[in-house]
Amino acid sequence: MRFNNLTESIYGTKAKVRILDVLVRMPAKQWTGREIASFSDVSQPQAAIALKQLKEQGLVLSKVIGKATALTLNSEHYLIQWITP
Repeated sequence: MRFNNLTESIYGTKAKVRILDVLVRMPAKQWTGREIASFSDVSQPQAAIALKQLKEQGLVLSKVIGKATALTLNSEHYLIQWITP
């Protein structure tokens, strides 16, 4: 993980902010990418790009369940602990 401009890379887009907001509100829920896009009011292509970046940064965890990929907030990540109450 790169630490140069870390804050900017996490909060670089409105899609990331909206997605993180939804995930932080329901941290134990397992989501599909489509559910996250819908709840975040973000298009599916934007959500896919943002989720890929959030997974690369370790903020979102993914797990394959059958044909679907379940996505969850990595509540143990230090940045998530820092931004959540």
